[in-house]
Amino acid sequence: MAFTQQVLIVGAGPTGLVAACELARYGIQCRIVEKEHAISKKSRAIAVQARTLEILQIADMDVDRFLKQGHPARQGRIFDEAGDMIAQVDFDHLQTTYPFMLLLPQNETEEIFESRLSRYGVKVERGTELIGCVQDRSAVRVGLRRVDGTFEDAEFEWVIGCDGAHSLVRHLLGFSFEGASYEDEFMLADVHVDGDLDTSAFHVFTAAKGAARVFPTEGWAVPSCGGQSAQDLGRRTESGGVPGLDRRKRAQWNEAPLSSLAL
Repeated sequence: MAFTQQVLIVGAGPTGLVAACELARYGIQCRIVEKEHAISKKSRAIAVQARTLEILQIADMDVDRFLKQGHPARQGRIFDEAGDMIAQVDFDHLQTTYPFMLLLPQNETEEIFESRLSRYGVKVERGTELIGCVQDRSAVRVGLRRVDGTFEDAEFEWVIGCDGAHSLVRHLLGFSFEGASYEDEFMLADVHVDGDLDTSAFHVFTAAKGAARVFPTEGWAVPSCGGQSAQDLGRRTESGGVPGLDRRKRAQWNEAPLSSLAL
């Protein structure tokens, strides 16, 4: 059986976009669908490791653009509840072209990948949702629902599920989730922070009920908290319980718009 498209990729996050770029780079025809209508404006995952940058360089994935837009953190510093530094991690000794952790919001990472993909003539089909998937001996048959409400039935040699921890592809094909989930709750916020924290490092402030992590980017910091509950951490933030952040920083944290908080 001849297929017009060899591969369908479900999910246009970093994993799906890189998969599409690599297939297109080797001349393998593919389509990539994403149910969300646009790239999220929230930062979400922001750390790009040195080995990842090395692989992206090999794959001709615009590493120079990553370096231009990202913020290199050459150290990680950990503080106790009193605000005293108790540990420091240095990346300068790493035997790599990129001896740092590059801090770049995920939405910008996705924009770079999508721009690269477009050079191969492949466009992300946004607002297109997988609603059915069945595999037999000759093909994988899928049902797609487009943003305009129309439907499409299609066949592919391969379907790659890059649709996250709650993957519909995995569910429809009967695959189990091989892994574990974190039991803690986290609060993530994109906020403006004023102060004297060294922006060449990321900072971790520990406390009895959790920790606040501050990751600097160009003009932004992305603090995240993990502990017994997001509610406890919110109360600790309001009462001054996150060490190392002065009153102004705590106020700006609390005043962050609700749309920028993800629980």
